[in-house]
Amino acid sequence: MEMSHSINNVVDQVSNMRIGEPERKKSRMIFDQYGELEEGSSSTAMDETSFGRCLNECGEESVVSCEECQLLLCESCFDDIHKQPVFKKHEKSFLVEDHTCDTSVDHEDEVDQKQADAAMNSLRRSIEQITEQRLKIGEQLLRVTNHLHRAEVDRLTIERELDLAFDLVRQKVEEHRLNLVSQLQTFRASHLSNIHKREQQLIDLQQTIDTIINDYKQNINLIENQNLLLPSATLYSSQQFHYIKKLLLQLESTFKLIQSLPNPSLKRCIIHIENLPNQNLNHFLPTLSCSETIRTRYEGSLRTSFGPYGIDISVNDDIYITHRVTNQIKIYSSNSETPKSTFWSSSPEGIAVDRMGTMYVSDSDHGVVRVLNHIGQNIQKIGLKSSTAPNGLLRPKGLCLDESHSFLFVADSSRDVVQMYTSEGEYIKTFPELINDDSNDNLSHPVDVAVSKGRLYVVDWGNERIQVYNIDTGVRERTIGKKGGGKGEFEKPVSVKIDKGGLVVVGEGGGRRRVQWFEEEGRFVGMFDGAMSESGSLNCGYSMAVRSDGTVYVCDVNNARIVKIKVEG
Repeated sequence: MEMSHSINNVVDQVSNMRIGEPERKKSRMIFDQYGELEEGSSSTAMDETSFGRCLNECGEESVVSCEECQLLLCESCFDDIHKQPVFKKHEKSFLVEDHTCDTSVDHEDEVDQKQADAAMNSLRRSIEQITEQRLKIGEQLLRVTNHLHRAEVDRLTIERELDLAFDLVRQKVEEHRLNLVSQLQTFRASHLSNIHKREQQLIDLQQTIDTIINDYKQNINLIENQNLLLPSATLYSSQQFHYIKKLLLQLESTFKLIQSLPNPSLKRCIIHIENLPNQNLNHFLPTLSCSETIRTRYEGSLRTSFGPYGIDISVNDDIYITHRVTNQIKIYSSNSETPKSTFWSSSPEGIAVDRMGTMYVSDSDHGVVRVLNHIGQNIQKIGLKSSTAPNGLLRPKGLCLDESHSFLFVADSSRDVVQMYTSEGEYIKTFPELINDDSNDNLSHPVDVAVSKGRLYVVDWGNERIQVYNIDTGVRERTIGKKGGGKGEFEKPVSVKIDKGGLVVVGEGGGRRRVQWFEEEGRFVGMFDGAMSESGSLNCGYSMAVRSDGTVYVCDVNNARIVKIKVEG
């Protein structure tokens, strides 16, 4: 508003200037002298040379004249002189510029008028621009004010929402804290209860072991005092007698070991001890064999038209057999020697079958694993023939799926590694992860694998042992067996499987032709000697499979049959 008022004042001043400008440029006639004049007295005539200035010498331009006095005066001087009564009837008249006398004055006035008009137009345009800018600035200020108002409203809203959120978070944290405290108290109470239960179990275990030890001592005394002869032969009396003594010593040492173990190991020890026989020794002395807790016997055989190399048993107990010479895969029912299906695959050796009947077959000549659907169609290849690629294979042999059938493990006898893939063929890792020429962890010509409870069992053919790896960490945890011909020792092991009870089953090739059973920790528990059995004599045993009832099927390559071994105990 103040800006608009100032602009209007400027316009008025310019307009007034235009109105007064001609009068200031006109000459005035003033008196050469004045004094008291009498009526009718003569006066000084108007001098043309003095035209334009007040003759009263005040310096002002003349604007009026007196026809009676014939003088040019400015208005102020005219009024001062004509205050006298004698001048009462004198009248003043405003001068009119004589254009005929001075044309230059007219031209200058015209130029000045044009300049004034141009200046006025320019000023008006400037005023219009300033007014337009003022309106725009006013609109911007209004918008800014609105934005500030909305921002203030948003700020208040956000503050309220933050307060609500903080309150909710504090409430949740407090609830979580109380829940954790409650769980901790429950865990403490449960832990104390478990400790009391385990202490009671330890007491019961001690009593059980004492009973077993006393029972065995009584039977030893019975054998020594009465010179008991076993039904089998006198030859075995001494063997079983020494076995009883050895077992008694094992029980005593086991009990001492249990007493020294921490509570977390108690349950495992209890399960181990509860599996020991707690009966009168006379009942089963004739069936005991030295250092063995299971018994095996020849169950029969399945004749094949070719030497079988690889074998696996499906969830419905169908038997899948491969033969790399004829490039065939045959499927048998459990009690039939006539195959119900025959498929073709290149150089098949190891085989693993999932729940849907999908077959994973190692192609040792082409360095891949071929995947066949339940009707024998090739649907995928896993790996590639390479000695350097992380997922590469050179000569794949035995293979297996884990318990969930989600991962595939392949033994590569040329690269001395075991490759792990998903069942869809994606590479996961290699065992062992690091190969060192000086390391005892290295594999030498691995030919078969098995998986159980997060552990990978590998037949280390070149080193004549079984290597056990933790699948998650890739670290070797232990070794089962060593080179030799005794029980629990190997000469050229060729196959490994895990039965339903968790026992490790290892098949040997070469001259020994045996199948041995071990606990998970590596303790020898039983054996089937193919060289000592007439009907079940093995001639170059190769791959194995274990049925759900524990029956072991061994590929007897040179005899072109599958030998079935029944496990008891």
